[in-house]
Amino acid sequence: MAERWKAQVGRVFRGDDYPGWGRRELTRRKGCAMFERFTDQAKHAVVHAQQAARGFDHDYIGAEHLLIGVFRVATAEGAPATMQTLERLGLGADEAVARVPVTPGSAKDTAVGHIPFTTEAKSALESAFREALELGGTTITPDHLLLGIVRAAQADSGSVAARALRALGLDAEPVRTALGRTRITLSRTASKTLARAGMEARHHRHDHVETAHLLLALLAVDPDLCRRVFDAAGADPELVRAELVTILGTGEGRAG
Repeated sequence: MAERWKAQVGRVFRGDDYPGWGRRELTRRKGCAMFERFTDQAKHAVVHAQQAARGFDHDYIGAEHLLIGVFRVATAEGAPATMQTLERLGLGADEAVARVPVTPGSAKDTAVGHIPFTTEAKSALESAFREALELGGTTITPDHLLLGIVRAAQADSGSVAARALRALGLDAEPVRTALGRTRITLSRTASKTLARAGMEARHHRHDHVETAHLLLALLAVDPDLCRRVFDAAGADPELVRAELVTILGTGEGRAG
């Protein structure tokens, strides 16, 4: 059984699906074996996606087929976050599959041969990899695949996958919460501070951002916060700024 699944997975993942990568890049993207990091359940989900595409007489594997594949393997062991999310929505896996609005196609000879991924499906697979990394994981599970599908579908609100997600009332955050992690985003002020830190680095002709640049940026972007903190510490913000400029000018604030 395991060898049969392995053979099917090998047929699904072919290097010519990613012509810009090449076979080696396909398995060593970002320094690690991307598809080798798929758990068995995640691999099974992709095989189920291929089977769904064949079942609908489609000559492609779309994000909607991946969604069906993820639902097919949603179990407490293999995809707990997906299962919890479906339970929260009052849905079983079969009902969730039934709500994916896939229209039968008319492709011929889909029972054999290779079926390529669509651009959206490729994006979903790559996004699943990113989600796994961002959430601190070392393997890619069906839960990460679901997050990848959600992320990819956001780029095309009219896609079948996007319409299915809306019909299900499914979005990413409950899945991330069920995984025990939530995505940490930057506030507008924090984003402006990081951007200003880059400007400070360029102004001082440095090729990377150091903590001294960040402190200078924070003084410029959020002076009220800095004044409150430095006043409590008995420090003058302007003297702090001058000292930071001196440090950066002498190279003391650089990592070397």
